[in-house]
Amino acid sequence: MNILQQIDLKNYSSINLGGKASYACKISTRYDVPTALEWAHKQGVGTHMIGAGTTTVWADEGYEGIVLINEIKGIENLLEDPESVYLTIGAGETWDDVVTRSVSLGFSGIECLSHIPGTAGAAVVQNINAYGQSLSDTLVSIEVFDTKTKGFLTIPAFECDFGYHSSKFRGRDKGRYFITGLTLHLTKHSLEPPFSPPLEHYLKEHTITKYTPDIIRQSVIAIRAFTMPSASLH
Repeated sequence: MNILQQIDLKNYSSINLGGKASYACKISTRYDVPTALEWAHKQGVGTHMIGAGTTTVWADEGYEGIVLINEIKGIENLLEDPESVYLTIGAGETWDDVVTRSVSLGFSGIECLSHIPGTAGAAVVQNINAYGQSLSDTLVSIEVFDTKTKGFLTIPAFECDFGYHSSKFRGRDKGRYFITGLTLHLTKHSLEPPFSPPLEHYLKEHTITKYTPDIIRQSVIAIRAFTMPSASLH
């Protein structure tokens, strides 16, 4: 594990602001997490894990601990039956790449969450939602490293206290867990109307009557490009 020093935090923020971190390291496997935490413990410094840093606002004075940059990759699909699939995802995957993969397989459940910036792990923390879909609708479980018990565990979705743009990972258990992976359950049943008002309007305006995952994804991307050309939802 390569420990970097005096890293410009503005490079890990969508607003390009912030001071320097005393230390940083890239987390590429789940086993890097306990190794990094043990290193931080020996050094007597705090830890903070980020994904793409999309919503992170760093202080001008920086961060005196070690920033763990989640780059745990991997997208695996386990076909349950011809109509549904379990998708297991590394928390450091770019979220929109996950949506692209699911749509390419013809599966539905997260196509309305297209073009939301950030990583898969951050998507869980924020319970991203858009145009009638929420991540929690398809989430089965999350793999985490528990800093309290010093071990890995799997947390079922129903224990995550999901709400509107919220979860226990940004609430009562903020800072306790480091998310390393997640599992989604998707189906081949395409969306059916009624849709959210913006999506409904777009589909009618463009006389779209087929609602395959790819068509819905492209529609959502077009809506975002028109309504929020430079905005970041998450």
